[in-house]
Amino acid sequence: MKSATIKKLMVNLKPEDKPGDKLISDSLERIPLKERGAFFREALLLGALFRKNHPEVLKIASLVASMQSDPTIETVLKTYASMSGGNLDLHSGGNPAAAAEETAQAEPEASKVREKVLSNAKGLL
Repeated sequence: MKSATIKKLMVNLKPEDKPGDKLISDSLERIPLKERGAFFREALLLGALFRKNHPEVLKIASLVASMQSDPTIETVLKTYASMSGGNLDLHSGGNPAAAAEETAQAEPEASKVREKVLSNAKGLL
């Protein structure tokens, strides 16, 4: 039997010096200890997905977090839109026709995922 590879991550946060680190630290404090592993995986997955297709969004998020005491995703998206000519489309590099085609193709799979997420969320509430 092949043994699984385990990767450990360690991150140093400086919440007193960096507003983004403070946001992360404060968020972690509100998450029960047993749920933090799942949170880390979810956050890293989201970051990896953005990094794969839109690394500029991560850089903008970091910039916004360093400049504001209470950064929000709305501020990040508005900043992204203003830097990309008012385009909030994260699909297909801003090509509306390609985005519409991708959306049509992804819709059935997205519906399945949406249903699963909603059913899981109901179990948590």
